[in-house]
Order: sequence, then structure tokens, then C-alpha cells
Amino acid sequence: MKFLKEVKAETMKVTWPSKEKALTYTMIVIAVSFFVAYYMFIFDYLFLKYGIGKFIQ
Repeated sequence: MKFLKEVKAETMKVTWPSKEKALTYTMIVIAVSFFVAYYMFIFDYLFLKYGIGKFIQ
């Protein structure tokens, strides 16, 4: 029980972000994830079509 009381005390000290800030950060993470996935798809397609794909066929 001591551990749980300490956990509760520590979580009360945390400065949690506002709802708007959390939503903004979430949207940034989603946008960056889509951006990276798009470029990985493009590079994968190009390497398969014009790179190693020519040697596989």
C-alpha cells in the first residue's frame, strides 16, 4: 500500500498539459507519421522499380 500512496503523491506533482495542447501534440505526431510513411512508400517504390527491382526480375 505504501507504494500506491507514493505513486499517487508523485502523479499529483506532475504538470499535465491542457486538453488543447495535448490535442495539438497528437495532431503533430499523426501528421509527421503520415509524412514519414509517405516518403518511405515513395522511396520503397522507387528502389523496387528502378533499383534492386531490375536485378530481381
